[in-house]
Amino acid sequence: MEKLFFIFCFILGSYKGICQDLNYDIHTDFKNSISKEKLQSSKTLSDIIPDYPKNWLQDLISVDITVGNEKNKKYISSNHNLSTQQIGALQKAGVWTEVQIHIMYHKKNPINEFLEINIMDFKITVVPDFQAKFEGGLKEVRNIIKDKTSKQLSKNISKINSNGVFYFTIDESGTITEVCIENSTNDIETDILLYDTLKNLPLWEPARDKNGKAVKQRFKFILSNANAC
Repeated sequence: MEKLFFIFCFILGSYKGICQDLNYDIHTDFKNSISKEKLQSSKTLSDIIPDYPKNWLQDLISVDITVGNEKNKKYISSNHNLSTQQIGALQKAGVWTEVQIHIMYHKKNPINEFLEINIMDFKITVVPDFQAKFEGGLKEVRNIIKDKTSKQLSKNISKINSNGVFYFTIDESGTITEVCIENSTNDIETDILLYDTLKNLPLWEPARDKNGKAVKQRFKFILSNANAC
């Protein structure tokens, strides 16, 4: 009896160990963000860029701002204050627009004390004033995905040798739509299981603008295998 109990505990422990080797990560589809309302009221670089180093970034040469897909259209200024053209372009930026800021500045070389040209690039995404949310937060979403997939994935783990990257969108009704695979786990059975699991997640509270109008929001899910070669 004791031997059977030991074997059961060993198998259970091995199963848990396998599951722990798989990492479930879910987050919004952007690194830096600013609400549309805040962007529309921005007058300086400090209003847009978190922890903007204004104290030591003094000798600016130029500040180029590109909004969305207008790669060939740049709005230029030469100091920390946004120009009239830059403010106008930013006020027209819609939700999920990417804003790119290219800063050129002089900085003294500490060795020879010559002024050198340096560059700072910053990207930020315009987001709704109220982002999509799930009851219990993203941690609960991860738990749901894990509960629905871990048993099968423990059998497939040796085949999962690449990070699986998936995108999905929360539409205006809070429903999951536009599920897509950006990078396969290299195991078709795992890809299909994760795709179906994401597609059938419960309803969310959709993202909303300052007037309460619901808008879409995209999320990114990554499954990684700590033991993958």
